[in-house]
Amino acid sequence: MLPDTLKPTCRRITAILAFALLPACSTPPAPRPDMPAPPIIVGVSGDYPPFCEARPGPGTWQGYSGFDIELLRQLSADLGRPVSLRPYRWGELSKLMAEGRLDLAVCGITLRGDRASAMAFSRPYASSGAVAVIRAEDAAELPTLAALDRPGRRIAVNAGGHLERVARSRFRHAELRPLDDNRRLREALARGGVEAVVSDIHEAGRWSGVRQLGPFTSDLKALAMPLDRLPLRRDIDDWLARQEASGGLAALRQRQLLAGAAASPAGWCARALAVAIDLRLSLMPRVAAVKRRVRLPISDPAQERQVLARVRADAGRAGLDEAAAGRLFQVLMAQARQIQARSPTAAAADLSLADLRRAVAAASDSLLPEIARCRSVLAGQEEAVRGSLDDRLSDRLDEGAIEALLAVLPPQADFSPSRVSEQR
Repeated sequence: MLPDTLKPTCRRITAILAFALLPACSTPPAPRPDMPAPPIIVGVSGDYPPFCEARPGPGTWQGYSGFDIELLRQLSADLGRPVSLRPYRWGELSKLMAEGRLDLAVCGITLRGDRASAMAFSRPYASSGAVAVIRAEDAAELPTLAALDRPGRRIAVNAGGHLERVARSRFRHAELRPLDDNRRLREALARGGVEAVVSDIHEAGRWSGVRQLGPFTSDLKALAMPLDRLPLRRDIDDWLARQEASGGLAALRQRQLLAGAAASPAGWCARALAVAIDLRLSLMPRVAAVKRRVRLPISDPAQERQVLARVRADAGRAGLDEAAAGRLFQVLMAQARQIQARSPTAAAADLSLADLRRAVAAASDSLLPEIARCRSVLAGQEEAVRGSLDDRLSDRLDEGAIEALLAVLPPQADFSPSRVSEQR
């Protein structure tokens, strides 16, 4: 018989041995290769033609039609992933993304830096611009945007989306009337309840008896997804790039009468690179605000060393020169520090530094894959890259900073893997 002092020890050993001898079936079984892929849950607003419109009946897909719906149908077929559509309202999009209740969202979503802390974006697939739309008979009274932006003028706009934001920025004197259903805008204008509505060139271009003032923005459209769906984004971006190269996206834009239908694959590559950089830099004022709130210095050499190590590893996996990738991100981090340093003191958003770094990483994660897809397409296309950087970054960076970026991006920079990188 064992002494009482040893009995607890023996009981612990017996429990450990019993756990070690549990049958293998107590661990979760590995997924069967013949199991169907889970559906991609896609949010649709259904109120924004020609990108997305709820129209039950023949010729629609799951009760919707439009450019984005046709894009989804082809994407679903080519990736072998079923798609399940779920309605959303524009004002709740960021919340749905933050909560992870959607895998993807569509319907002409505008790439915007202020959204980058809540969601990630695909490479852009269409261009657009905001316009004020007036009745044709009012053209003499309202010949310009300035004539419209006066006290007593009433302007309707879709509530909660990109267009409400730009309307509030552009029209500071007129009375804005947000409507919770984008489809009500045309009716409000026709009935005389407002002098104008804010729409975009594609939607307003399908209305009769109206005149457009503008465009007064230059916008790009993309698919949106939560920040933790980056593998899905990689698959979607690969597919979109293949569609651009084959002419499939250009043909779809042409059928839907979208602006920029004939833009070249090189032009879309240049835009994709500029967007990735723009989204990254757009987060820097908020990063600076949080650093001030928690009393951290702008410069963080340890964090930068970690970023560069990840960048070089990612470049190697993507078949790119690790040194060239490192030089690119050294320039980006220097520019990020400069933007943070000159950002005015402001109240920080309700985000932690870890939250913002996650968003910065999501924006940055698309850059090297785009270079891998585009470096051969962009050969000899320096002016296309310069034009896209100017369009997206001129309000953030001066001419010298844009020149510094051009020097570390293709086609000026050679990202072909060096022998050292290949041997690792």
